[in-house]
Amino acid sequence: MMSLTKWVLIVSLTGILPAFAANDDLETQEAAYLGERVASYLQTMVTGVSQTMAIKPGANAALNKEPYRATVTYDPAMEAIDISLVGTQSDPATVKEILEFTKKMVLGFNSKLDYNYGIVLGEEDIDMEYLNVLENKTILRYQGGFYSKPDEKKKSP
Repeated sequence: MMSLTKWVLIVSLTGILPAFAANDDLETQEAAYLGERVASYLQTMVTGVSQTMAIKPGANAALNKEPYRATVTYDPAMEAIDISLVGTQSDPATVKEILEFTKKMVLGFNSKLDYNYGIVLGEEDIDMEYLNVLENKTILRYQGGFYSKPDEKKKSP
């Protein structure tokens, strides 16, 4: 007769025992917004570029001062791609250069977005902000095609 230990070993090796998730809510299937899928794609692309910039500096002096970190999400209420940049810069002119580079980079992926998702982004589809992590302060925002400081409403580019 086979011992219980050998039986459990045979059953587990053959994969007969079912696997259980620790949280059943994780297996709930819901349709994702197209914006969420686009944001996920852009997150991958922006992360790759920012890591490359940290290793191989480019011609833009503002970007060579530090590696920047970006988080790309979709805001369904605003129907926009939201990009949060985190770094240590506090000069609004330097931050504007970083935001401009990021905006151009994201819009540069339009041909891939059109091919993969049938969507093309415009400047008005992107909301960005730069947070100085040392001061815990937002330095500059870009929304609806306009730059603004946190205490201002809207300022023309």
